[in-house]
Order: sequence, then structure tokens, then C-alpha cells
Amino acid sequence: MQYNSNYFNFKNPFQSFLMAGFECADQQNAFGERVDLIRLTGHDRFINEDYQRLTEIGITTVREGIRWSFVEKMPFNYDWSQVEEIIFNAKKQ
Repeated sequence: MQYNSNYFNFKNPFQSFLMAGFECADQQNAFGERVDLIRLTGHDRFINEDYQRLTEIGITTVREGIRWSFVEKMPFNYDWSQVEEIIFNAKKQ
């Protein structure tokens, strides 16, 4: 089998072998009630502790959730402050 020499020069963009992720479903259920799994799991309240726990076990690559209902509360009117807060907290670790 012949290998492309560029394959061995590939730099992995991930910082750890394992990747964590926070569930971020943010939609309305069949009854019209908002389902917000970030709130239900407490990740919005414990974000710093969540990132600290990941750091303690060596996980530095994380898929974070963005609650679109918080970003676009009105059509074409975007508020990225919650996303900026997530990025800020992630970078502290």
C-alpha cells in the first residue's frame, strides 16, 4: 500500500485523544414547551466546574452547545453574548 507523504505531516486540530460534549437540544416539544437540555443538565450554572472536571481528567477538546433560542430571540436579530460567555469560560481552563 502506498501512502501519501502529506498524511504523516498532518497536524491534528484536537488537543486530546478523547472529546467531551455537552448536550444542547433547544427546541419546542409537541406541546409547544421549550426543551432546554443545557438548563436541565445544569451546564449553564456549572460551566466552570464542568470545564475544570474535564481538565482534571485530561480532556481539552469539547463540543459546546449553542442555544439558538438565546441567540436569535427575534428574526435576524442576534445576541452572541451567551456564546461569548461560553468561549470566555472555556478559555479560562
